[in-house]
Amino acid sequence: MNCVQCGKDFTPKIRIQRFCSKDCRRYYFHHHETYHKENDTNAEIIRQFDCRQCKRLVLVTNKRDQRTVFCSRTCERKYWREVTKHAVKNRGSRNNQGMSGGMSLGSLIRRERRDLA
Repeated sequence: MNCVQCGKDFTPKIRIQRFCSKDCRRYYFHHHETYHKENDTNAEIIRQFDCRQCKRLVLVTNKRDQRTVFCSRTCERKYWREVTKHAVKNRGSRNNQGMSGGMSLGSLIRRERRDLA
């Protein structure tokens, strides 16, 4: 069998092995995008959703396909990178602390009771 990355001939240790070494496997998955194939128009649609990152309509037809939110791993990484970037940026901001300005609900109730007495 030939390695998918380097083309070197090797004997696989397990039946589904596609790469001759872990270095070839890592290089391949680091430099190749993991997009899914376009859907077959005649196949039964199991579920459909819009990708949360790129807003593309995804039609899942294979039972082994476990996608439910993102169309690809790349979109998932981009989404979480943006979410965490905004969370870190707004971490020290007092505007994001809700209606009580950082106070807990219990302390807000105690303050209202004290002011009414």
